[in-house]
Amino acid sequence: MNRKNIERLLQAARGDRPADLLIRNAKLINVFAGEVVDANIAIAEEYIVGFGAYDAAETVDLDGRYVAPGFIDAHVHIESAMVGPAAFAQAVLPHGTTSVVADPHEIANVLGTAGIEFMLAASRDALLNFFFTLPSCVPATDMETSGASLDASALEPFMSHERIVALAEMMNFPGVIYGDSGVLDKIEAIRKAGKPVDGHSPGLGGTQLNAYLLPGISSDHECTTLAEAREKMASGMHIMIREGTGARNLDELLPLIHSRNARRLMWCTDDRHPHDLIIEGSVGSMVRRAVRAGVDPIVAIQMATLNPADYFRLHEVGGVAPGRRADMVVIEDLADPVVQQVYYGGMLAAEWGKMAIAAPKETVAALPASMHVSADRLDFSVPARGRRVRVVETVPDQIVTRGAIDDACVVDGQAVSDPDRDLLKIAVVERHHGTGQRGVGFIRGVWAEAGGFGLHCCPRLPQYRGGGCSR
Repeated sequence: MNRKNIERLLQAARGDRPADLLIRNAKLINVFAGEVVDANIAIAEEYIVGFGAYDAAETVDLDGRYVAPGFIDAHVHIESAMVGPAAFAQAVLPHGTTSVVADPHEIANVLGTAGIEFMLAASRDALLNFFFTLPSCVPATDMETSGASLDASALEPFMSHERIVALAEMMNFPGVIYGDSGVLDKIEAIRKAGKPVDGHSPGLGGTQLNAYLLPGISSDHECTTLAEAREKMASGMHIMIREGTGARNLDELLPLIHSRNARRLMWCTDDRHPHDLIIEGSVGSMVRRAVRAGVDPIVAIQMATLNPADYFRLHEVGGVAPGRRADMVVIEDLADPVVQQVYYGGMLAAEWGKMAIAAPKETVAALPASMHVSADRLDFSVPARGRRVRVVETVPDQIVTRGAIDDACVVDGQAVSDPDRDLLKIAVVERHHGTGQRGVGFIRGVWAEAGGFGLHCCPRLPQYRGGGCSR
């Protein structure tokens, strides 16, 4: 909303000119009052202008169906969807998500500020409200090799941008705890801009959590246990309950939610891959699952709407009220809140999980090539230096891991994969500068989850199976 259209919107709000659309006979889920009320909703120029008996150019009768604000994903990485913002919008909007708060950490890790600028430009005209947080850890630590390095001075020009709403997840929690000057510079700068600092502190508690919170970290989306979430909430953090593709924490954290603390809670997906986005959408699936598990429907919807809007100071979304964008979802059964229709800026944009209007195509310039790997320099061999190897053990439905030591499978002096014991190689390859540097190790848990897949450096011939491994 700007000064140019406020005067016209005021005319419609006063009833001095007809609204563009009147939605009649709705049961409005009023997230501000925490109640359901009968309402007629008047809309003009993408905004809600009032409730009541307005004249309008078009009228839609909902016949008693429920209307809620469009959902907000409080923390997501668009890059994990493996598409650009426009295509991402087409995947999530039909399921009720009308706004996202995205952290462009991955693209910034490769392209630096050019990656942030790309995301801002590519999302400008998409059918979704894209808000962004500034990547706080590029690179994540001094031990990482990245395509860029962003200090506070590099981030400062973005801090006043209207769609930059916070400093993104501060994953360098040791840097915060021990007072790294570069880390504290970023936190100080964004707080001077009047915007919050998102946290990222898996498993942190006790005095270390106290130190992490001291400079102003205010949220966390990494809680994997109920005890961790309770300690962090009691220490003042807003908790984003996450249900992504790799990390699924919703079921574990549902007991956290009750009426006295729910305004400090939000939903987020963090990382969702294409198959989950297409089938489930975004936070709408979390709202449904929470309600089916016994969470009060109004509370579950507040967590998807007003709570993130208030936390990120998004004054035009998160509620159905005069002056807010007309981003709304239509639901028939509050006990099983399946989204039937989605209004985006007052337009019926989706019905029954399908787009109802044509989405604009991305028109931004192509990104420069960023994969600089010399394949002939890659060597994934691991010389055996004993009978034992360190193993990364995955945790089902989590992105945290465990460490273990196990017997090596040794063939011709090399430690190799042993699928029969779910022991596979994993490699990290430097892709930014073509140095050929790589790290190779072993991992357990991927084979079982994936059901098997093609492997490098994994002999499957009879002579390498069973007795072929020295253990």
